Amino acid sequence: MKNTKYVYGIAVYTGHNTKIMKNAKNPPSKVSGVLHRMNQILTTVFIFQALVNFTFAAASVGWTGKNASIHTYLHLNADVTFGNYIVQYLTFLVAYSHLIPISLYVALELLKLMQGTLMKWDQDMYYAPMDKYVNVKASDLVEEIGQVEMIFSDKTGTLTANEMEFKKCSINLKVYGENFNPDVNIIILR
Repeated sequence: MKNTKYVYGIAVYTGHNTKIMKNAKNPPSKVSGVLHRMNQILTTVFIFQALVNFTFAAASVGWTGKNASIHTYLHLNADVTFGNYIVQYLTFLVAYSHLIPISLYVALELLKLMQGTLMKWDQDMYYAPMDKYVNVKASDLVEEIGQVEMIFSDKTGTLTANEMEFKKCSINLKVYGENFNPDVNIIILR
């Protein structure tokens, strides 16, 4: 390479064509099933509201253009223009804005808070050796627990507690514990 004037090179399988990118999957959604379903429902309600507003605005502009001269006491604008359609659409948008309940998210958060409180009081979640109940620090803990897909256990099928108990050790040939062999200076944990 040092004594050549030029080198030809070709790059194959770069960027999104590499093996790792071809096998890559999108990360799973961290949104809970309840919140995902609620967002789907609210999207459906929003689309329904938009269709209702479009329909009613068109009917209103059509009716106004047809009947403005008959009902002079209403002082209606008889012009059938796109500007009048937009004004009518916005009017119906305000009139039917209650279809999407903003308080639904507040109610859901209050429900999560109540569920967290019930978890704190749950006797089945009490851990007697440490005299502790569950400590709920986030309101969406119930949803996060619901996202657990796998629990690993050892080959006997029981969950490992990972509790280590000090048995014996030797430090500078001084034995701490029982039944210690002074020829082997190790710490034994069970």
